[in-house]
Parts: sequence; structure tokens; C-alpha cells
Amino acid sequence: MFYLGLPNNPRAGITFQYEASATTRTQDFFGVRLSAVENTQEDVERAFDVIDNFARLHLPDKYLRAWDESVSEPS
Repeated sequence: MFYLGLPNNPRAGITFQYEASATTRTQDFFGVRLSAVENTQEDVERAFDVIDNFARLHLPDKYLRAWDESVSEPS
């Protein structure tokens, strides 16, 4: 499960976490620490790219196919 921590202050960073087990969460994805990500569109998009790559290596193919189909459909 992934968690997104939104700041109370617009100048504070955004935190991305992954629940590795029932008692362990991490903010490290492929050696990239996603805690206190700057609250800018460029930095948030870069963080989501890291998460997307991480998920593609850890999620079963059926979930990835469903995700790709939902993204390709017009809103």
C-alpha cells in the first residue's frame, strides 16, 4: 500500500511512503528518498514517476494492465 502525506503548510514537502510489511513503512524507492518532496509540479511528477516504476516491478501484471487501460481512456 502506498501513502501520500500532504503538508499542512504550502511551503512544506510532500511525503511518499510504501508499506513494506504490517510494521514497516519506507520512503526509499530505488535509492530515492521521497520524503519532503518539494511542493512543485515538476518535483511531484518526478516522484510519481519513481513510484510508477517501483509499482511496475512489484505489482502483478493484471493490475498493471488495468492501470494502463484506465490511463489510456479519455476522461
